Amino acid sequence: ISNTGGTTATNVEAKLLNVENIWRRTDNKNPLTSEGTLLTGGKFSPPRLKDNLPGDTRFLSAIFMAPNLREGDRQTFPVKARVTYDYKTTGSIIIKAVSFDRLRVLQNRGQSVSDPLSESNSESPVKMKFSKGAVPIVVNTQELGTDKTVTRDFRFEITNVGSGFPITNDKVGQVGGTTTGNRIILKAPSGITLESCTGQKGGNSDSFSIDLRSDGTAPLSCTVKIDTAIAGFNKPTDEFSLTFDFELNYRYFVEKDTSVNV
Repeated sequence: ISNTGGTTATNVEAKLLNVENIWRRTDNKNPLTSEGTLLTGGKFSPPRLKDNLPGDTRFLSAIFMAPNLREGDRQTFPVKARVTYDYKTTGSIIIKAVSFDRLRVLQNRGQSVSDPLSESNSESPVKMKFSKGAVPIVVNTQELGTDKTVTRDFRFEITNVGSGFPITNDKVGQVGGTTTGNRIILKAPSGITLESCTGQKGGNSDSFSIDLRSDGTAPLSCTVKIDTAIAGFNKPTDEFSLTFDFELNYRYFVEKDTSVNV
């Protein structure tokens, strides 16, 4: 088992499946009555790139007696190895924002807003990205009401890009969960209120869980309220960035099939 990602894997469990009632114990030669557990509660650190060191690696083994066969019989027995672990994805989505006046100046020069959207994700099997919404954010400060706020709708997407699948709280496909340690956390910058995401409303931080569809994706729609007086529109000719930080906490499993000829 090796950790090749960007975060420490905790509560690592490794098991052999399809061995119960087939393979036998070495001490009393009786058939196994449960899965073959190789590791529980393990912790694997990620690679240390600055030191050019790989992530933690551990070799595991198990010794079982072969199934009883009649003399001369040959048979192939499938065995599945499953590793399950707690993991975390961190990253940010940065959306450029400009006033309508600034956009008009750029257009008169034949220019556009540079890098209106940028994204980053840690090396993890589940990632989050921006999928829909008007970028850059353009606000006409001359049309603001007395509260100096505007609302915008965005859609993010959480995607499984690994070779396994999330299984948080024993629910296949769930990212986040019901406990503080296993949740999706979305934080908005100062002056931004998360009006309605999946979870509680209000404030600039929200935490919740979400279930991936069969294709390994899940949309996350959010309505955000922007207080232009705080967020940076006080200088109508400036450009600035709004950074949404996120943290995805989940349990994940991967499997590997093999076979043994007896």
